[in-house]
Amino acid sequence: MGPPWQSGLCCRVSAIQEFYCNKGKKETITEVNEGIIKTLEPGSEFYSNDLTCGWELDASENGRIQLTIESVDLQWNPEYSTCSGYDNLEIREGTEKNNTQLTSICHAKNPYSVISRGRYLYLKFSSNHQNFDNRRGIQIRFKTFKDQYCPPDWFQVSPSSEDCLMIGFSGKADWSRAQDVCNFNRANLASILTEFELNTILDHGRNSSSTLTTAWIGLSDREIEGLFKWIDRHKLSYERKKTGIRYDTHCVAQDFTTGDWSVLKCDSLQNYICKCKKDGSTVLYQADPATPPPDEDDDGTKIFLIVILVVVFIVVSCVAIVLFYCCYWRKREPHGNSRKKKENVENENLSGARQFTPLERQGSAPSAPPQEDVMLHDPQMVAPPTYEESRYDPIAVSPSTY
Repeated sequence: MGPPWQSGLCCRVSAIQEFYCNKGKKETITEVNEGIIKTLEPGSEFYSNDLTCGWELDASENGRIQLTIESVDLQWNPEYSTCSGYDNLEIREGTEKNNTQLTSICHAKNPYSVISRGRYLYLKFSSNHQNFDNRRGIQIRFKTFKDQYCPPDWFQVSPSSEDCLMIGFSGKADWSRAQDVCNFNRANLASILTEFELNTILDHGRNSSSTLTTAWIGLSDREIEGLFKWIDRHKLSYERKKTGIRYDTHCVAQDFTTGDWSVLKCDSLQNYICKCKKDGSTVLYQADPATPPPDEDDDGTKIFLIVILVVVFIVVSCVAIVLFYCCYWRKREPHGNSRKKKENVENENLSGARQFTPLERQGSAPSAPPQEDVMLHDPQMVAPPTYEESRYDPIAVSPSTY
């Protein structure tokens, strides 16, 4: 196992205990150096629906806890969703009554490993009533260690160093996801600051795995093209030869074959190297400053905001359409009313006069000219003579007047 300054395990020896789900209750685990938690009821091969249980882990004074997720077999959920609403295990920093959520484990979300900052971790498992398949749940191995040592399976550059390093062999991830995994372990992707530190990493990686070729480190030019920086804000005081640089590559991996640094596409899947402080005081940085820290609840918030924006857009669109049509018909309404009023006036004027036929109203049949027009323009019609005219016009004088 190596010297104590590397292992960090407590000296007491005890058999590995297994802890099961006690439905509706919480179990406190203390004075246990190593154990296994299973989200099953005792004697069961599969977990049941509507199951809720919890565990409160206490590493004692100056102690910390490491969780390693060994297997996950839960109800299916899509990758873009949050664990909330599906069968899941919440991991919280602190006790049951006073805690901060670190992450959740469900079918699509697996942090691989989690390390506490202090002596307590609280785990809560819950399943809903919609699981119709037989599922074995989650199996987690936990270990406690003292904060003057590195976490189990991590290593120091030297006995006097406060920094601990870990090479992730269990799975591969892109650069951003690798930083998230390091964050769950109270660490960042490793900054390599000296030749001695590099040689320690190379020796450890080559001795641990013959298949290890490259692993992400915390160096990238994601912020400014061509300007490489460490994610933990250390100065780039030590550099190795960089190979594979192209305009579309931004993230750096340690090459265990040549010892050089390989600049790769950030979305390629690689192993990773994490770095932290022994006492858990590491300042955590985000893979992308524009996004919030890695937290499963943040995905749910994003989806919720997107749904709200879509609903608001639909409601506003509907209101706009209704208002448009209301204004449109209101503008047309006065013309229709004036036309009706005009027809009513015409009907009233014609009520005491001769009623025209529909053809006459439409103009298809000409109406008779007024009598005044006939008298003024008809040459056959002559007006009767006036008194003065009758005195001098013998023809106009009627004999009956004498």
